[in-house]
Amino acid sequence: MSNKSLKWSISQAFGKIPLQLVMIVPFVLQIVGAVGIVGYLSFQNGQKAVNKLANQLMDEVSGRIEQNLNNYLQIPHHVNKIKMDAIESGLLNIEELSAWEKYLWRLVQLYPEVNYTIVANKDGRVRGVDRTENGTILRLEIDDFTDYNFTFYNTDEKGDRTTINQVIPNKESGLERRYWYTHQFWYQEGINAKKASWNSAINPSFIEPTLLVVATDPLYDPKGQLQGLMLTSLRLNSTGRFLRSLNIAKTGQAFIIDDRKRLVATSTHEIPFRTQDGKRYMFQATESSNPVTRTTAKYLATHSEIFNNLQNSQYLKFEIDGERQFLRLLSFRDDKGLNWQVAVVVPESDFMAEIHKNTQNTIIMCIATLGLATIVGIFTSRWITKPILRLSQAAQSIASGKYNQNVEEEGLKEVRILVNSFNSMADQLLESFATLETKNEELKIAEENYRSIFENALEGIFQAAPDGHYISVNMAMSRIYSYDSPEEMIATVSNISSQLYVDSSSLQEFYTEMQSKGKVKNFEYRAYRKDRSIIWVQEDARAVRDSSGNVLYYEGLIQDVTARKLQEEELKRQLQELKIEIDHQKRKQEVTQITESGFFQDIQTEIQNLQVDDFWN
Repeated sequence: MSNKSLKWSISQAFGKIPLQLVMIVPFVLQIVGAVGIVGYLSFQNGQKAVNKLANQLMDEVSGRIEQNLNNYLQIPHHVNKIKMDAIESGLLNIEELSAWEKYLWRLVQLYPEVNYTIVANKDGRVRGVDRTENGTILRLEIDDFTDYNFTFYNTDEKGDRTTINQVIPNKESGLERRYWYTHQFWYQEGINAKKASWNSAINPSFIEPTLLVVATDPLYDPKGQLQGLMLTSLRLNSTGRFLRSLNIAKTGQAFIIDDRKRLVATSTHEIPFRTQDGKRYMFQATESSNPVTRTTAKYLATHSEIFNNLQNSQYLKFEIDGERQFLRLLSFRDDKGLNWQVAVVVPESDFMAEIHKNTQNTIIMCIATLGLATIVGIFTSRWITKPILRLSQAAQSIASGKYNQNVEEEGLKEVRILVNSFNSMADQLLESFATLETKNEELKIAEENYRSIFENALEGIFQAAPDGHYISVNMAMSRIYSYDSPEEMIATVSNISSQLYVDSSSLQEFYTEMQSKGKVKNFEYRAYRKDRSIIWVQEDARAVRDSSGNVLYYEGLIQDVTARKLQEEELKRQLQELKIEIDHQKRKQEVTQITESGFFQDIQTEIQNLQVDDFWN
């Protein structure tokens, strides 16, 4: 058959098809194709939106948890610092412990989150206050009059002890009874740390249904000799209550595990400890009675590279009974030895239920559309695409930075749901940017306040790098060294040791004390100014280190004490002159006493009676 005959045959075949069918079939195919593509793209975009929304939700939740932990876990160290300040100010001392009793009683009134706070000296004597969550306050005393037993007293409304509440016997004998408390592991851990730190063990309370974490801070005298230890315990059930108060999607959960992978707190109602033979103990998160917590912990246990290499945070996905889960793992650490992991787990179904429903409705609508395509084809096509086009335009506007977008709800039910979801996400995005802007403004104000203090301080303030150049100085600092501005001083002084220190021995003394104590206090030395004139300065500084103990920079305060030094030198000179004058007066008095004595007078008379000239002639 020739080509001409073939074309004629095809033309005859199409010519037999009714025009109505020719118009309906392509349109139906277009409708099916368009709905299918739109549905597919909608599903894919929904998947991306789910991932983004899940990450945003988990970021917000983990951020709130991190902020809560940062604020809450500062309390016991703040209480220990208050006690240290009371000693440094001379208000109290570590030897006279009876003066601490009312002070500690008032201190726990101010911090109801504290379970107990203790002052223990090196001689094994202890004073402390234990506060239960219902407000009952007990006084703890270990001393000669308690025979060094662990003795709790009830207190009245004034904080005075009344009756004995409980006595934990001292099992030691002889001289060891006195040092029983200082031999306990929490005391030894605290002093071995040599700084403010956390006790390594998180322990369940014997009295209340909560875990306790203990902050310690050793006390040293100016010679570096240990004087005692400050301890403050914090309840962790408040952390569990905070986690339960969070809105983590529909069925999301959050929990915290320590560096031993034990459960510390959870957003479920599971208690993070168990009781056996009358003793409470913590348990591994992999042994949790909650399936989500248990399965998540087992997943992390089988992927140790995630847990061990976690520096800050990770986004992970895994499955529980075939259902995909979003996991946000956050590392929570501080400079006092704390190393916890915060896990936020949200099932994908919390986000995908609506998208699956939309997909099903889209398929049903596609089938219905096939039957109505011949009647309302073009109208339906425009009716469906119009709101989608508006959504696309709104999305492009958001992408270009115009966040205040709201699409009017119209069209099919599925499209309305999509529009409503889009509007909701747009509103959340706008709210998030508004919140971010507010926080940025607050940070800006805080930075301006700090900058004002830094620039207007009367004392010199500085930060210096370990290699010997200044990172930052304030105006007072540049004036002390006769520079016109902080910028000039930073640019000019590239080697502090050679450009500022007059005596190399002073520099060596500075580094020796900084290496041994991590700080210097009232350190005085001679320094060169810009014009090479010499002044005396007094420096208070400390070393700022990273988690590995490496020095990042030094920071501190500088005062010009030249006038005081000159006054001291003048006073020494005057004292020396006074001493010389006193010695002269003393010698004069001795000569007078000799010349006025009878013996001297007799000798003088004998000399006068001698014929000296005759003798020589």
